Amino acid sequence: MTKKELTFKEGYEVLKKNADLLESQEEPDIDNLMKIVEESMS
Repeated sequence: MTKKELTFKEGYEVLKKNADLLESQEEPDIDNLMKIVEESMS
């Protein structure tokens, strides 16, 4: 199974969305942290 390759713009949007989400949290959401990191790395 191959993953769809993201364009630079799509990858940037994923990283920006996740960075904004993490920055806006008053307390870190440890339960979803790995999911967010994995999404950012893929």
